[in-house]
Amino acid sequence: MKRMLWLARLQILGLTLSVLEVMAAALIAPDWQGREPNFEPGSLFWRTREFPNCPVVYRTVIRLPDKPIEFAALRLRSRRYAYLFATRFDRFSDLDPLGKPIVAEEASKANPETEVTLLADLTPYFRKVAETFPPEKRAVVLLVSALDDGFSLEGVIAFEDGSTHWLVSDPNHWRAQKLPPLTVLEFEPSFRPDFDDRTWFPVKVVAGAFETPPSQRFAELRAFVRQAQKERLKQRWEEARWRLTLLRDKGIVLVDDEAFGFGGAGRLREGNAGWVLTAADKLLRETAMSEAIVLATDALSLFVWARDEMTNLALHANLWRALRQSERAHRCADQLRALVPMLQKAEALLKTAVTDVGSFQTLQRLSRVLALLSSLRRQLLTL
Repeated sequence: MKRMLWLARLQILGLTLSVLEVMAAALIAPDWQGREPNFEPGSLFWRTREFPNCPVVYRTVIRLPDKPIEFAALRLRSRRYAYLFATRFDRFSDLDPLGKPIVAEEASKANPETEVTLLADLTPYFRKVAETFPPEKRAVVLLVSALDDGFSLEGVIAFEDGSTHWLVSDPNHWRAQKLPPLTVLEFEPSFRPDFDDRTWFPVKVVAGAFETPPSQRFAELRAFVRQAQKERLKQRWEEARWRLTLLRDKGIVLVDDEAFGFGGAGRLREGNAGWVLTAADKLLRETAMSEAIVLATDALSLFVWARDEMTNLALHANLWRALRQSERAHRCADQLRALVPMLQKAEALLKTAVTDVGSFQTLQRLSRVLALLSSLRRQLLTL
């Protein structure tokens, strides 16, 4: 009766939800069908056969429609622990992991068998996927690592047009598998959206659903996302100020968690890029916490990295020319000639953007600069 009332209320609100979506999430677990995989204990270095634990993972694929996302979040319950992973799209080589950890939750050591609740804000991740890929390639794999006695999940993707897509632990949309001990989940091929998981096991409902009205769960998840966004902005802003200080004082930039800065800040002053140091100092004087400061820091860092790489490319051209290796010298010069216009365009846009980080147009400019510099970085990494 409660569920019928919830459905009627949602129809009045104009939300297009199926009966399954209106029902709360059930507890699902692998249906081994008498064929549960067994593995020998793992060994690592001198520790022979000391690792018997086999990770159990649950997989689903989410296909994002072609419309702007307002927010996306989920709540997951399981016993002892829960780890949430998703497909990684910012891979630069086949050596990079296929998946990335999103969030994890573990029970305390004092009460290791208790239930844990994992909350995940997927908004920035899904938005990046939607902004980066065409509609036909917006498929994302979510992988949950939990015990084989099951987990429950309920979440929502809310779109700016008012429509919603609910995520639930529905047996029809999840598959399960047990993997060998010491498996590094991030490198599993199952993170590829086109991975064939028909050899995996189905899941079954092992306990009833949590009785929570969807309108209440929607409001709770939206409130969680808003708080998470505030905390994330504060953390990113503080990190941006630290990165700007490194750039201004030492000429060091951080790109993809790697530091670059050979030659110190002097290489920028002496190479007609002293405006970068001035911009970093100006941004450090801004006391208001804003997304623009974070994006400007990312853009300045990428610009300095790309400029250093192209300086290195020019020096290689000169070196091969001095060594009378004309073919190699011409190749470096041709590559440099093709990439210089991109760097010059990014520099012009970036100089305009950092002069007024308080305007609305600045965020749009910085987004354009970051897209341009990211494309330049990908091309430089392939040389």
